[in-house]
Amino acid sequence: MKILLSWLRDFVDIPVDGHTLARDLTMRGFEVASIDRVPTSSDDDELLLDLEITANRPDCLSVVGIAREVATMYQCPLNLPSQKDALSAPEKDEPSISVTVNDPDLCPRYAVRMAKIKVQDSPSWLTYRLEASGIRPINNIVDVTNYVLLELGQPMHAFDFDCLQGGALRVRRAQATEQIMTLDGQQRKLTEQMLIIADEKKPQGIAGIMGGATSEVSESTQFVALESAHFNPVSVRRTSKKLALNTDAAYRFERGADISAPIVALERACNLLEQINAGHSIGPPIDHYPNPQNPTQVRLRHKRVEHVLGQSIDKNFIDDALKRLGFTLNSVNSHTWDVTVPHRRVDVTREVDLIEEVARHHGYDQLPSTFPPLTTASLKQEPHIEDDRRVRRLATAAGFSEAVTFAFIKSDIAKHFVEDSLSTAVISNPLSAQFEVLRPSLIPGLIGSLSYNLRRNRQDVRLFEVATCFKPVGERRTIA
Repeated sequence: MKILLSWLRDFVDIPVDGHTLARDLTMRGFEVASIDRVPTSSDDDELLLDLEITANRPDCLSVVGIAREVATMYQCPLNLPSQKDALSAPEKDEPSISVTVNDPDLCPRYAVRMAKIKVQDSPSWLTYRLEASGIRPINNIVDVTNYVLLELGQPMHAFDFDCLQGGALRVRRAQATEQIMTLDGQQRKLTEQMLIIADEKKPQGIAGIMGGATSEVSESTQFVALESAHFNPVSVRRTSKKLALNTDAAYRFERGADISAPIVALERACNLLEQINAGHSIGPPIDHYPNPQNPTQVRLRHKRVEHVLGQSIDKNFIDDALKRLGFTLNSVNSHTWDVTVPHRRVDVTREVDLIEEVARHHGYDQLPSTFPPLTTASLKQEPHIEDDRRVRRLATAAGFSEAVTFAFIKSDIAKHFVEDSLSTAVISNPLSAQFEVLRPSLIPGLIGSLSYNLRRNRQDVRLFEVATCFKPVGERRTIA
């Protein structure tokens, strides 16, 4: 994920330079793959950070998410975007929309707000930030939804209201015969397992992935329905893989979005529309949230923190760091807290997850490097481990080099090393046709490695391998 340093500074007063920030973020678990200067910027200090966000931290797939981490690192105030109410009462000639959610299991929350807009180019400051983050500007309405995606991490979509038949949005599963032309110009066949956004007659978007071309915002659009929702991660991922359609929205939803964010994102989008003179909202938002989720509660013990990390940690530091990260702490006694986890932190469900948060911001480099003393005897080593070592010593002494090959091979290759097809251990969900079965022999892998070396003019190749071979009835260690 690419983040402009100037955008980050909108939310936190960073007391260090960009390179020091990158080093400190890396030490907190957010590897900075690169730091680049922005060639289109007149500011010599403008930097673009390219961060590697792990799959368990979807809350940090946004500028605000990283700003929260930075504010905790340097114990600075976090200045969130202002959320003034953008309410505007509808007039007689301004439309309203109806929303129905037929499958709340796949769409626990669905929010919509109408807006009257004027489509034009976005201001330069907005397009500059989008382009630096790798997103192509389209028009001011679409750019605002993409801006909110980057800033808050909440995907949004804008429907041209006049293209919605019946003035309605229906969140439902697709019918087996339905198709949709998506915004990328591709005609896609839908299945009954896919969740879609439809009007009264046909699909208008694939939930959590991409909108439809028939309701795309154009220069003639006067009213839009702004969508901000929470979709089931498994459903989004299955649909995305089935359609081979990967988008920024799907990337976030399939990792677990913040179910408390849809209304916040809608308000932010409406405020931005007013700020850039692109339009104004109509009436209050429609928020379909029939079963509000209670936040996770986790008990945290001070002694357990010190036991896991192997050193003394100031109780006040724990309290301050977790509060800055957005957790709510209630003291049970002088050494125990009941911690309320914000909805955006889908990765925190256990006490050890909270201890990890403490360790990250206390500093992994501050943890002791010595192993704790052993109080019990170590387990007896498996006999085959020493046997493998003897074989390796003998083979290398004879001039062989050890090879380590894949345990997965093609079924067409495996059939030459078994009596019949029933003797192969078939993988139920192979990564590809190249990895359909578990190897019944080490020979195929060694032949592949030998061939690879010979094609590169290596003539002195002598390989051996000590590993496990597989059959449906079990496995065995062998050498080849």
